[in-house]
Amino acid sequence: MKIKVGWKNHDLYKAGLIEMVPTNWVYNHWGTDVTPQAELLDGTPADLDELWENILQDGLGEPLIMRVGILNNKFRLEAGNHRIQLFHKYGVGEIPVVVQVRERCGPEEADVMTDATHNFNNENELLISEITNEYMKPSEVFRSLSKNSSISAQAKEDQTKTTYGVDVSSVRADNLDKKMIKHISSLESPKVLDLACGAGGQSLRLATAGAEVTAVDDYDYSVVFNNIREDNNLMEERLQFMQGDMTNL
Repeated sequence: MKIKVGWKNHDLYKAGLIEMVPTNWVYNHWGTDVTPQAELLDGTPADLDELWENILQDGLGEPLIMRVGILNNKFRLEAGNHRIQLFHKYGVGEIPVVVQVRERCGPEEADVMTDATHNFNNENELLISEITNEYMKPSEVFRSLSKNSSISAQAKEDQTKTTYGVDVSSVRADNLDKKMIKHISSLESPKVLDLACGAGGQSLRLATAGAEVTAVDDYDYSVVFNNIREDNNLMEERLQFMQGDMTNL
C-alpha cells in the first residue's frame, strides 16, 4: 500500500530525527480511551473512516509523536492516537515517529495533544535520563527500538515480508498457509472466495499464486484493493473486491 510520504518535507525529518518504527510497537502504547472523533490537518472534524480516506488521498504529512517525561519517568503516544488505529487495522508495517523529550508527560500536563489519559511507566525502557534535545530519534530513546535491540531487528525482518495486511505465512508456526498457497498454485484455473478479507494481504497472495479471487468484507476496502491491483499489475478479473456481510451472502 502506497501512502504519500508528505512527512519527508517536515523540518524534523530534514534534521534526521524522524525514524520508521514498527506499527505494532506504537500500537502497544496508544491511548485506548481517546475520543472517537479525529481531526484532519486543517482542523476539520472527521471520523476514522474519513481520516483514512484523507490519508489515502493526501498522504501522511506529520509524524506520530511519542512524548517522554524524564522527571516523572513516563512515556506515551502524544500525537497520532487516531492514526495508529488505522495503520494497525490496514496492515501498514512501519510508520514515521519522532520523540519529544520533556520534564514530565501525561494527561495532566498543560500542553497535551490528545484527550487520552494513558501514560506508561519507564520499566527500564528509556535509554536517556536527562534532556539534551527537545526532539530525538526513537532508536536513541527506547531500548526496544535501539539499533542493538533484537526486537527491533526482528520487526524489520518481519516488515520485509509484509506488504498488505498481515502475511499469515510469516507468523503461522504450522506452515498451513504455505501449504495452501502451494496447493492453489498446483490447480488449473482455481477460484477462491476470501471471506472477511480485511485489507487484502491474503487475497493478494492467493491471486499471485494463480487464483481468481473474490474478496469480501463488511468494510469498504475498495480503495485499498484498487491500490493493490495497480501496484501489482492485476486485472479486476483476477482480484475482485465486494463489500458485504459474509453471513448474508
